[in-house]
Amino acid sequence: MRAPGRGTRLLIPASETEFIEVESGLRIMFGIREDTREVDHLVFEQQGFGRRADKVTSEVGLDPETRPG
Repeated sequence: MRAPGRGTRLLIPASETEFIEVESGLRIMFGIREDTREVDHLVFEQQGFGRRADKVTSEVGLDPETRPG
C-alpha cells in the first residue's frame, strides 16, 4: 500500500476480509454483502477509532446509453 506523499507500507492478511498495515497497526476491513458476496464498504481502524467508506458504484459518470447491462 502507498498513500500519497508516503513510502510503501506492508499489508498482511489477518483474514479473508481484513488486512493490517504492519508499521502502524492500521486495520482495513472489507464489508461483504451476504446476499451477493460483493464488497459494499471498507472500514479503516487505528488505535480504536474507525472510519467507514461506502462503495460508490462504478457506473458513476457513465453515459446511460453505453452503460453495460
